[in-house]
Amino acid sequence: PVVGSAELAVAAVVVTRLIELVPWTLLLGWGLWWGLWWRLPALGIAAASFAVLFSGILAASLVLARRRARPGRPRPTSAGWGTWRLPEPVERVVGRLRRAFALVGRDRRRLLLSFVLSLPFSLVNCLAVHVIMRGHGLTLSYLDTLALIPTIDTVLALPITIGGLGIREGLFVHALEPFGATRAAAVSIGLTRWFSELTRAAVGGLVFLGRGLARRR
Repeated sequence: PVVGSAELAVAAVVVTRLIELVPWTLLLGWGLWWGLWWRLPALGIAAASFAVLFSGILAASLVLARRRARPGRPRPTSAGWGTWRLPEPVERVVGRLRRAFALVGRDRRRLLLSFVLSLPFSLVNCLAVHVIMRGHGLTLSYLDTLALIPTIDTVLALPITIGGLGIREGLFVHALEPFGATRAAAVSIGLTRWFSELTRAAVGGLVFLGRGLARRR
């Protein structure tokens, strides 16, 4: 069958998200080893929970990618051995994920390169926050930043508020006050980081619009 652009887009999005989980799980593990458990227990619990969740998702994805599609598997019933299927909506999702893995898995070199590059990009993301904190007079080391920011960002990814507004500021206050930051400075760091993300997103949006206008011409 001919694979349409929509199928390729789904494959790209799915695999991109899964690749992002790899460095983020490693950084969450670093935060736990660094001492989030006893320095900031709430963030420690969040880091442990998300690390376990992400590891489970990655393991399940690996099993799904290696598992061959079969119409049904036997299971014991009161009447003997029968066959069973996943519920139809779940079966559609599983089928789409399996096709996504099959599409991207054809070029293993690029897939491996994506995995290799994912960690440096995550480190650069934390470095940007570290520079912002230094600009606000906070003298946390870069290793401290690597322990704090991944957990904060993971919590912010939850659909609690639009763009994490309010949650972001509270998390930065909770995380940075023990290291000598005032509430005003912590809130300012959170907002500065948010505005930098908006600027980056705006640049990408402008590029997308520019390419669309160029194609119309």
